[in-house]
Amino acid sequence: MSNTSFSDLAKRGLHFKTPSFMNATVSAAESSPLNQDDYKMLAHGDDVEAIAAMNAVPGVSRALSGVSAATAEKMFRGECLGDNIKLSPKQLPEYYDLLPPICEKFGVPVPDLFLETSPGPNAYTFGDKRPFIVISSGLLEYMTLEEVQIVLAHECGHIMQRHCLYSMVATCVELGMNWLPGSALLKLPIYRWKRVCEFSADRAALVFSGDLDKVLKTFVRLSGGRFKHTQNVNLDAYREQLEEYQSVLSDKAAEKLMQDFLVMHRTHPFTSVRSYELVKWSKSPECSYLSRKIGTFQEPRCPKCGAAAQRKGGRICPNGHFF
Repeated sequence: MSNTSFSDLAKRGLHFKTPSFMNATVSAAESSPLNQDDYKMLAHGDDVEAIAAMNAVPGVSRALSGVSAATAEKMFRGECLGDNIKLSPKQLPEYYDLLPPICEKFGVPVPDLFLETSPGPNAYTFGDKRPFIVISSGLLEYMTLEEVQIVLAHECGHIMQRHCLYSMVATCVELGMNWLPGSALLKLPIYRWKRVCEFSADRAALVFSGDLDKVLKTFVRLSGGRFKHTQNVNLDAYREQLEEYQSVLSDKAAEKLMQDFLVMHRTHPFTSVRSYELVKWSKSPECSYLSRKIGTFQEPRCPKCGAAAQRKGGRICPNGHFF
C-alpha cells in the first residue's frame, strides 16, 4: 500500500469525484480522521479475546515474526496483479473513487483495489505492509454504489485493526497444521477469530455510513440476493428475524450447540448474527462519538413515524414508539 493519503493525491492533481450520496456529511473542516485510540474503540470484545486465544495456538508466535506473512503477502499481491484488474483514477474510476474518501475519514493510506471475476458478492483484504482490497464482479452486480462503498468501509475496518496480519498468519499456520493429528481442533480458535473479527469491521462500516438501515440493507443483499430482488425488503420484518434467531440461540443449550456446530468451520458468522450485533452497537455512545468525529452522525429517527428519537433506556420517539 502506498503511504500517500487522499489529500496528498489531490494536491498532486489527481482528482477523485465524491459520490453524490456523500454530500449530506459534515464538511472536512468540521470533522477529523480516526486515530489509533479510535481504532481500539471500534474493536469488538470477542475480537480482542479471540486474538489472545489464537496467540496461544502453536506456531502463531513464530509466524508473527513476519517471514511467512511477508512471503504470503507478496505471493497473493502478485496473483492479483497477474489475474485481476487494478482499479485507479484512470481505470474504472466509478468504483475506485469510492475508496479514497473512506481512507481520508479513517486516517489510513489508500490501499490498492482490485476487481476479480467471481459470480458471488465478495470482498476481502490481504496484506499488512501493503494491504490491498479485492472486490468481486458479483458484488457490483448485487449492490448499489453506496452499498459497495459500505463494503469497502468494512474492508478498511480490517486494515485499521490489522486483521490482515493475523489473517495471513492464520493462513500460514493452517497450512502448517494440516499434517498434525487433531489439526481440525487446533484450527477452531483460528476460525472463531475469523468470525468475530467481522464484528469489528462491521462497526467501521456503520461509522462511515452513519445510517444503520443502509448497512442492514447491505447485509440483506448478502442473504437474499441482487438489489432488483431485495430492494423492497421490509427492515422491520428483518429486525424481527434477527430477534427470532437470537431466541433460537438462547432457548435451549442443545439448540445453541447445534448452531455453534454449523459455524465452527465458517470464516464468517451468520448474517443475522452480524446484523444483530451491529443493531446493538448502533445505540452505544462509542458509535455516536466516532460517527460524530468523522462527520457522518445522523440523529436517529423512529422507524414507525420518522420523528427524531430520544434516548430513555432504549430509544423513544415523541409519539411514544419504543425501538
